[in-house]
Amino acid sequence: MLIVGTRLDEDQPAAPGHVRAYDVRTGKRRWIFHTIPQPGEFGYETWEDKDNYKNVGGANSWSGFTLDEEKGILFVPTGSAAYDFYGGKRKGSNLFANCLIALDAATGQRKWHFQSCIMMLG
Repeated sequence: MLIVGTRLDEDQPAAPGHVRAYDVRTGKRRWIFHTIPQPGEFGYETWEDKDNYKNVGGANSWSGFTLDEEKGILFVPTGSAAYDFYGGKRKGSNLFANCLIALDAATGQRKWHFQSCIMMLG
């Protein structure tokens, strides 16, 4: 498998920084982890505007990953959601922005996460 993040701007308009894994022999996508959760996914309720998954980008892993091959865990650090300096258009705690996410490297399933910075607007 080839596991890739996304290097993109944390300003608008920006694409979301989803993490994807591809089969190196066939080129087919094996899994995707949405760093901006979509309806029905864990963390979706942390975005107050339920359409943010369509309109907000960022939350990307621009710095790269770490893989624990023995345990099969991919550690994914993420940056801010767009706009990175103004959160007025993305109220809520914005899971999985500003996080360290541990994924099962084979399936892309979340094992755990730690959100390091939550910016709340009153």
